[in-house]
Amino acid sequence: MRNRKTIAEIMADGKLVDAALVRAAREALVRHLQAGQPVVAWEDGKTVWLGPDEIKERIKAIDRELEQFETARHRAAGRVPSETAPPPARGRRR
Repeated sequence: MRNRKTIAEIMADGKLVDAALVRAAREALVRHLQAGQPVVAWEDGKTVWLGPDEIKERIKAIDRELEQFETARHRAAGRVPSETAPPPARGRRR
């Protein structure tokens, strides 16, 4: 059986909360991209519109960030992911 963390443990570990927020932002970007809708973002004190190319770049950057987070989390737990294993699934499971 998996050793699951309590809500208090998750909230105390800010990294898990941050990762959840990053995943949610990624999902929002993917949905906008699928719908063909731009995204409004805040950059350098201004609002900017992100088109499809910028959205794709943001998704790639988030994927890299999440991959680093997962690798660090596995190392901390003593489980280094195999180089040949497929990456973990992202987004909703259907």
